[in-house]
Amino acid sequence: MSRSPKYSAVRTNEARRQQLERERAERERRRNAERARRAALALAKARTEANRELASVSDRCARLRNQPSAADTDLEPMTTVLDVARRAIEIASSSAEMTAALQKLRDVDRMRVATEAEVLRRSERNAARKLAALRRILDETDSAERVRFDPVRSQEVDRAVTALASALDRGDLRTFERDGDALLTKVREHRIEVSNQAALYAERRTEALVLSEEIAARITALVADAAAAEIVLEDLEIAGEVLERVQSDLAADRLDDARGLADRLMTRLDDVEQSLDSAIERITARREILGSIVDVLPRMGFAVDPRSVVRGSDGSIGLHANRMSGESLMVVVQEDAGEHRINYMREAGSGQPIEGRACTSLRELAEDLNSSVRREGFDTGPVTWDGDPTHPPVSGRRKVIPSQTDIARRRDRMT
Repeated sequence: MSRSPKYSAVRTNEARRQQLERERAERERRRNAERARRAALALAKARTEANRELASVSDRCARLRNQPSAADTDLEPMTTVLDVARRAIEIASSSAEMTAALQKLRDVDRMRVATEAEVLRRSERNAARKLAALRRILDETDSAERVRFDPVRSQEVDRAVTALASALDRGDLRTFERDGDALLTKVREHRIEVSNQAALYAERRTEALVLSEEIAARITALVADAAAAEIVLEDLEIAGEVLERVQSDLAADRLDDARGLADRLMTRLDDVEQSLDSAIERITARREILGSIVDVLPRMGFAVDPRSVVRGSDGSIGLHANRMSGESLMVVVQEDAGEHRINYMREAGSGQPIEGRACTSLRELAEDLNSSVRREGFDTGPVTWDGDPTHPPVSGRRKVIPSQTDIARRRDRMT
């Protein structure tokens, strides 16, 4: 009995649990602060881009205002919405509000296109200038966007413009007059459709980018907490890999894939964060348990060798301490079916017999060391050993090292 390893279960008491809750709340506060900081940076960037787009739309509206045939009644609705968009961009305090402000701005541009077509229809009688104005309206729209967002009408409009230019070159003004107004209507509809679809695409892309940046902020904060606690969490590493896939999909313009993957990853991060917090609390507790033992070992005649500290991949931590006689004590704190378990093991030094008192007092030594653990906010169970007839064995929970199959399953849950 006296030579066998001794061990006891350890649980966190109420005062210590309250301290753990405060520490977890502080980690959450830091994570939220990092997320808020990065969201503020993203909003500032979005505001800069929105103001650039606002300046461009305002310039195009000003050019329309300078058209001789443009009346105040043509411009007032557009000007009103432009002022609303300008104010919305200025006061937007979130990505959702900025998206709504940009929608207002794009409404202005659609109104401008419709108004410009109407002004052109009733004012321009010179065929050459009318054709040039039609081409200018088309040129304001990116050619790639025209093909992407309204491909059929893009081809129809281009063919019609070419046919109208050919009629003008032949001096066929009757054909020009007959087809010109219809083409103007088709150009206006085409331009508005492209603008609508481009706005929807921009909104979806912005939402996916914002979500990606929010995920990156969460992972950055979690990685920092894990590094500070010297913890390796497989699920956190997998989350980083999945985020890289999201970013790759965004770069390749696969918005549906990126958004779907990002939504699943964001949901999964709640579990990852919970797992990390639990791991931090367990590892911190074991270090404190071992630290409380280290503090009193010198008073019991043991010198602690800092180089002997070992950390297991399962979160266990242990060390060796030695007496002048060469007698060695090994203490290991590991996971238990409850919370923690302290193992006390003692050996004689090379060629040295175990002291007579030591042979009968490992249990007493363990009980004395447990007293120091209790002073740090932990409740310790009775010291026992395998075969102890007075106490049932303490069944340590075996840490299973994840296989490649397990890791693959975790990755699948995130994707």
